[in-house]
Amino acid sequence: MLSARKNESEARAAKANGERLLALQELREQSEGDFYTKRDRAIETLARAVALGGDSAQKSLPELDRLYRARNNGVRSLDELISAKKTELGVR
Repeated sequence: MLSARKNESEARAAKANGERLLALQELREQSEGDFYTKRDRAIETLARAVALGGDSAQKSLPELDRLYRARNNGVRSLDELISAKKTELGVR
């Protein structure tokens, strides 16, 4: 994702033609979309692990916290997500 952004930025600075810029923009957008999809999938998986408890919960929580805060700018509560996953999984 970062290299796609860098390539697009460099092409803009070099005043590349519109077709090249469009192709680089599309590549960047695809790269960003892939990144966000994978990040969100990781958050869901880690949230389930934390909701289930045990050793995996303790190991998963720091990474879940980091990813969740980055996605939500620290605004939404991680506790709400974990609670929802517990309900989804039937965990008390």
